[in-house]
Amino acid sequence: MKSVWINQFMVERQQQHLSIDGTISAQATDSLCIDIKGIQLDYVSKMAHMQNPSLNGNVTGKVTILSVLNHPIAKVNVFARDFGLNHCIWGDTYAESGWDEANRKLNLMGRVMSKTDTVALLKGGFYTAKDSMALYGFARHLPITFLNPYLTSFLSNPQGTATGKMGMFLVKGNIWFNGDVKIENGQAGLSSLGTMYTFSDSVHLRKEAIILKNVVLHDAENNTGVLSCTAPNNYLKDWKFDVQVTAHNLLSMNTKETDSENFWGKVYADGDVRVTGDGQGTKININATSRPKTNVYISIGSAVSAADNSFIEYVVKKKRNATVTGEQQNNKSVNSTPTVINAMLNVTPDAQIHLIIDPKAGDKIDAVGSGILNVGYTLHNPDLQMQGSYTINEGKYLFTFQNALSREFKIDKGSAIRWNGNAYNALIDINARYQMNASLADLDVDILKNSGRSSAVVECLLNLTGSLMKPDIKFDINLPNSRDEVKRAVKNVVNTNDMMNRQMIWLLAFNRFYTPDYMRSSVNPIGQGELISVASSTLSNQLNSWLSQAVSGVNVGFNLRSSGVGEYTGTDYEAEIMYQNNRWIINGSVGYRNDNFSTSKFIGDVDIQYVLSNNGKWRVRGYNRTNDYKQLNPAPYTQGLGLTYTENFNSFKEILTDYKELLVNTWGKIKGIFRKKKTEKK
Repeated sequence: MKSVWINQFMVERQQQHLSIDGTISAQATDSLCIDIKGIQLDYVSKMAHMQNPSLNGNVTGKVTILSVLNHPIAKVNVFARDFGLNHCIWGDTYAESGWDEANRKLNLMGRVMSKTDTVALLKGGFYTAKDSMALYGFARHLPITFLNPYLTSFLSNPQGTATGKMGMFLVKGNIWFNGDVKIENGQAGLSSLGTMYTFSDSVHLRKEAIILKNVVLHDAENNTGVLSCTAPNNYLKDWKFDVQVTAHNLLSMNTKETDSENFWGKVYADGDVRVTGDGQGTKININATSRPKTNVYISIGSAVSAADNSFIEYVVKKKRNATVTGEQQNNKSVNSTPTVINAMLNVTPDAQIHLIIDPKAGDKIDAVGSGILNVGYTLHNPDLQMQGSYTINEGKYLFTFQNALSREFKIDKGSAIRWNGNAYNALIDINARYQMNASLADLDVDILKNSGRSSAVVECLLNLTGSLMKPDIKFDINLPNSRDEVKRAVKNVVNTNDMMNRQMIWLLAFNRFYTPDYMRSSVNPIGQGELISVASSTLSNQLNSWLSQAVSGVNVGFNLRSSGVGEYTGTDYEAEIMYQNNRWIINGSVGYRNDNFSTSKFIGDVDIQYVLSNNGKWRVRGYNRTNDYKQLNPAPYTQGLGLTYTENFNSFKEILTDYKELLVNTWGKIKGIFRKKKTEKK
């Protein structure tokens, strides 16, 4: 029988070497000794095309093989520093082996140490005839990040440690785990929803799947949910998953505009989320009710804005650009899988909805309201589908004109937005108002003859109907604090659509009325007064930008207004203040007017409300208003203080039922108090 002698064969590089010495033969007395030092297992994994899993660590030790060509008996004694799988470092590992001739297997034993603690102990054997391996043991606080490559299709950054009994098996290159382990300090998120949760519970490792049952999740604010997950796989390949989460005020979505330019935000919800999929795509079904601190952004203008630029044509670089775009799209389709989301949302007033109409110009609607919305879309796809109706309780509409003028309108309660398909085809019925103080002297001096002041609170009314992208717009003017005589006088001047449109542009642009031609002494349409108004408005916008970063809910405007003609000329120095938080609502203007006809030089129209109840129904309200007609009321101001209660109902029967239930419950509590006192007296 032939033999091969190897005498001190060595491969060496810096602090690493592989040394082979001995005899390869069938004789039981012949042995082959292999001495290794500093061999990097990740290099070995790459050379052996072993990627599932890949080995990590630095190995040093000796391997002795007897009777290599007949019945080989191997003795192994190696040490691996920083050993782990898939770039997850477990610790320093000691491994030993010896040949079991009776069972024809190579006995294996491994111990993983982290400092002085044993984190894993495995014993088993490698059966050469069957090309298989079976290891049994236990884990104690063993890091689980080695599972990341198998779970990243639906989970993001799984972390934690595992404790429990488990087995690892290898048959003809196929590997799997089996056991029930307790995950401690667990952390994982749903990749498509941008969420991250912590948990501590059992995970069941099986040959065909990883299973989690009724695991209690906690978000970053300690809100809870319950998760069940089944992740079938074919020897840690060809993964599928079915994740179900029942949320209780849970942070259920936390995405940014970079994740999806059409639908993103932070959602706290009660309800159910189901995520299913495989390597080809992911489907997310959401049935949820919004909770406080929910902020959702829906951009319906991005795709339309892009389509509007179709008039741009490339002559020379068109083919080149088209080729690059196609390659990018192909790479994108290969490197990422589509995520389809279908969300049935019961939107409550706890949620804030931001509807972005024109991202470039800044047109948007910020609203709080209620409605049932079905939102369907695919990430990175502009085709956003929506069904349902949303009724606005309160909100703001940022109106821009030609990228030069922006005004924030307050949306009236009861305004509505409806969808029935493509999100860009929304139908709206919105009433909004922009409030300011404007001088009546610019409109008609006859209005001032019987009035005690030159300026009045003016609301620019905006009615939007039809398509959201191309709405029918109607304007109107309202003087909420003025008497009917003043309102009629203003209507007599603004009595045509042309005049209404002209007044609206002037009010929004310059915070003042347009002076009709019969009152003008100059043909110049824009004079010093208008320029001063523009300057003060610009200053106010800049100041508000600074204030909004320091104090939420504050708006301050400064008006330096020169108005009127002839003896009715005057100048107002005025500050408008608006403030709102959970309890206080303040609207008003204070300042000084310098003219020859106002009864009072002081400007002080203020309305203050304090919300007494959490539901906003009970409020204390006080106000101070300037009287318009001094003949009817010689006093310069009217003050008021009162208690208000507001109730919404659809029918008289509904409100009677609600109040009957309230009275019965209240009477029951009162009787309970007296019964308790009577018992104590006895």
